[in-house]
Amino acid sequence: MDISDYRKLHPNTMILRFDSYRDRIAKGEMQALDCQGPVHFESMDHLVLVMDQSMDDSENLLEQYGEEVPDAGTSPSPEFRGQFTVMVRGREYSGMQGTLLHGGERKNFRSTLELMRLLHEYLRRHFQRISAGKAI
Repeated sequence: MDISDYRKLHPNTMILRFDSYRDRIAKGEMQALDCQGPVHFESMDHLVLVMDQSMDDSENLLEQYGEEVPDAGTSPSPEFRGQFTVMVRGREYSGMQGTLLHGGERKNFRSTLELMRLLHEYLRRHFQRISAGKAI
């Protein structure tokens, strides 16, 4: 299934790529599957704000263009050390609810805080393994 197929299934789908997790500060980029280019983030709270703004922009694009939003054309980059797909199914009470996909595993989250905890948990384990093997 390519990116345009995912976008048709769920317009609020994003790819999160992490390339650093020093001192528990996650850095990387977020790629929405609509026409926006990748957006860099400098912390987990910055990521949440970027995701929220992207979904607001996506809703505006869908109102303007209907279902014919141009394809983002993103593909996984080999330089990133951690990659997730996030499908936001709803936004209620200033939070996000949806599914986090990684390595064939699916985890549902009921709040933005729960999503952040899932990401921090994975990144802590993943980057500890990397730092045990070499300096990052």
